[in-house]
Amino acid sequence: MLDVQKVNLVIVNKYAGMTVWTFEDTMQAMLQSLTDAGYRAAITTNYIEPGAVNILFGVGSVFSHSYEEIAQMALPSSTIIFNGEQIDSTSSLITPEYLEFLSRYVVLDWCQPNIYALQRKVALRYPVLEMPQFPTANLGSSTATGWQVNFDLAFYGAVPPRRRKLIDELTSEGVSIKHISGRYGQQLADELLDCRYVLNIHAYETDLLEINRCLRPMAMGIPVLSEASSLPASGDWDDSGVIFLPTEGFGRAARRIIDDPNQHLVAARKAVQFTHRPANAIKVRQVLESAIAALPPA
Repeated sequence: MLDVQKVNLVIVNKYAGMTVWTFEDTMQAMLQSLTDAGYRAAITTNYIEPGAVNILFGVGSVFSHSYEEIAQMALPSSTIIFNGEQIDSTSSLITPEYLEFLSRYVVLDWCQPNIYALQRKVALRYPVLEMPQFPTANLGSSTATGWQVNFDLAFYGAVPPRRRKLIDELTSEGVSIKHISGRYGQQLADELLDCRYVLNIHAYETDLLEINRCLRPMAMGIPVLSEASSLPASGDWDDSGVIFLPTEGFGRAARRIIDDPNQHLVAARKAVQFTHRPANAIKVRQVLESAIAALPPA
């Protein structure tokens, strides 16, 4: 018998403890949202819990177990896959094998345009649903003391050519950028404390909002300056406090925002309000109930 009130968020990583985990903020935020929604939720590593609803993160990554190994343990009747990849991008992780594996399960995604891309590319047996992602209060703490702003922007992530172009534009406008590498979770929070904004620019020509990058700073009251993005259909991210700027003239537009202290104050306040909005948990519960209802019988 499946206990539909017990949710196990599973880190799929055969090198657990030896590598950084890029899904950490997404999983911690979802854990808090599910708890607020009344579920008994937990995060485990490489453990499919019998009798619980299991949501798998990291399937198909360079750290993942093989699809065959996962399929032996992850039954479609009690397993949901969280897709965190951009389906229409040039990422090397978007392989025919990955798409075929997703087609065997109920899938949660963070952005409706991504769902449309998945539906175009593979014949799905079960629904794919957009799961609203929200910053949550548990991401807002830091072990550091004091808050002295030394940088206009914080940036973390790979720097492919399209990102490099926009970063160079910002630098030419005199914008100071703190480049953060290999820091996740609590370590990332400590690194962000001396930055006025967090920078979000797209790695690929796809323009989906990289929500995982936004969750922790927003919970800390640090606004995000983002390249213009396609937003999720749910979650009201257009009023989240993220400031969206056009790709053309990005550096000049960012300079104007940074020089206006009122813009920062309004964005920071919106980010905190977005983080603590009571309706967030309700939205998460509604989607997960639909996903669980779509699970095939055992």
